[in-house]
Amino acid sequence: MIAPLQRGFLMRVGILLALIAAIPATPLHAQIPDKFTNLKVVPKDISKDELIDVMRGFSSALGVRCGFCHARKDPSPQSEFDWASDSKPEKETARVMMRMTRLINTEQIPKITTKDSDRVEVKCATCHHGQERPWQIEDVLTRAFKEGGVDSLESKYTALRKECYGSAIYNFSEQMLPALGERLGGRANPDVAVRLARFNLELFPESGYAHFALGQALATVGQKDAAAQELNKAVDLDPSLKRDAQRAVEQLETK
Repeated sequence: MIAPLQRGFLMRVGILLALIAAIPATPLHAQIPDKFTNLKVVPKDISKDELIDVMRGFSSALGVRCGFCHARKDPSPQSEFDWASDSKPEKETARVMMRMTRLINTEQIPKITTKDSDRVEVKCATCHHGQERPWQIEDVLTRAFKEGGVDSLESKYTALRKECYGSAIYNFSEQMLPALGERLGGRANPDVAVRLARFNLELFPESGYAHFALGQALATVGQKDAAAQELNKAVDLDPSLKRDAQRAVEQLETK
């Protein structure tokens, strides 16, 4: 005998399956023509499957769909695409980026002399990592800092980490925030580096590097005892930092 809760669940599943079955099957590439016009960068004799693979690469690298670059025949979101149209500036931008990567891969990278026989090819994903505009997290956080100080930066970082952590979009490593703090604060405002190093330690409490970075930041503002404590903790957690930590402690004693 089926319990009432199970019966209700099965009924909802049955309704959902019925709705899915009622959706008309549409070919995946129904709108894409068999012949193409207005091709300015890709070969004019490119096959349909090859062009679709190129477009899929753009879509994956930027996290966008066809409508990001291609205009529709009318304003309706259900309207077919006017594939040949150049009315959207994003389409020309894509062409510029294609020419740029082609130049890098065919003319510039071959000039690099290394012992490696293979070459790393520059692709859209090399910079974009799944976002429309290839901002690095340091760029986004610097803008937040200029607009609202460290509070604004930390708030922005927290939101980005919640939304994007685990993806390839941004660098959430334990080295990023301390390095950014040093750059933003500089010698004129070392307290910024201390603040961000403390914030970083909250995120990575068991990281030897996070303690090491805080120790260095505290040393710059004259908090010698607290700095030495953090540097020693860094070595306890990560013995590979021993040499750098000892050097930092010696500099503290010299000062």
